[in-house]
Amino acid sequence: MIMTLFWQLGLISVLRSAAQDISEEQARTCWDDPSFHPAFCCHPRFGSDGFHECWEGMYTAKLCCNETLWSPSLVLSFHQSLQASWANRCGRKDINEKGIPWHWKDGIGWELMYFFMYLRAGVHSPNQVPAAEIAGFLNPEMPLKQRLVELLVRDVLGRNIESPRSARILDIGAGPMSQVGYIWPGVDVEVVVADALACEYDQIRLDIGLAIPPQAVPRVATAETLVGIFGGGAFDIVHCSNSLDHAYDPLLGVEQMLGVVKLGRPVLLQHKINEGQKNEYGGMHQWNFEVQDGRFIIWRPADEKRGIVAERMDVASHLVAKGLIAVDGIEFRDMNNPYGKPGWVEIVLWRSTTL
Repeated sequence: MIMTLFWQLGLISVLRSAAQDISEEQARTCWDDPSFHPAFCCHPRFGSDGFHECWEGMYTAKLCCNETLWSPSLVLSFHQSLQASWANRCGRKDINEKGIPWHWKDGIGWELMYFFMYLRAGVHSPNQVPAAEIAGFLNPEMPLKQRLVELLVRDVLGRNIESPRSARILDIGAGPMSQVGYIWPGVDVEVVVADALACEYDQIRLDIGLAIPPQAVPRVATAETLVGIFGGGAFDIVHCSNSLDHAYDPLLGVEQMLGVVKLGRPVLLQHKINEGQKNEYGGMHQWNFEVQDGRFIIWRPADEKRGIVAERMDVASHLVAKGLIAVDGIEFRDMNNPYGKPGWVEIVLWRSTTL
């Protein structure tokens, strides 16, 4: 919770803090003022018809619906109320599963507020970048990500294979919606979308009025629990982009991805290099990925305050020892992010052809 509060206070600093107390009657004029977003009041879903519920209920936003006029403490209270509401609606007032460290749970608020603001901007600010991006992601005719196509028509040795008649793809850690596309001409594509916070994302979309195609809706799953949810050998390829650093046990997550992909088929990881370090391990950014001396390394430093010991894992050596990949079953390359900027690394892990 501490890291979440620091992040939110940092966000608040970019808002205008010239808050002023206004009466309920004055606040009602918000609904008729086009410069405000009346959908948000104290809680996005209520809208003008539910204004009294906002005013008299559990939420604390009493300054119309323009967050830029709220005091930092009021914005923070509003964000905490949102998070409490999402957790309550998802049936988990607290995430207390055994084996999940508190510092992972502490980062959830950071992640949810990031996507709440991104999606809200996309819905209510049509001239901003998120609006165009979201429209593209939700287009049912969006072509399947080219890198997935390339890997689905080759084997571990780089030999071309015949295009499949169908392809079942797992997009794990997808966030509030998948971004891999849906259409591959001549191939029946099924994209299964999953994320640890899928329920909360569903509530966020409901709150801001964002409808997405059924095939884009994620289901609840963590990388560490995939085999138990989907079964072994269930997918032709697994895709994970810029999310495995959020895992509480990323090495187990990789094992599980290899467990749900078919024998001889790939797992595609595309991530920022050393994302945890760059974000000072704030929010859910707990781990670093990089290639050192030809080896895929997952690492993080010790943090006595959070009870974290230093860890450094040679991923391929571990997976080879467990029989999940062959010695030559890993590929890596530097890559640009979706906006064309460098600093990412792509790892392709090929599931061994035998159990």
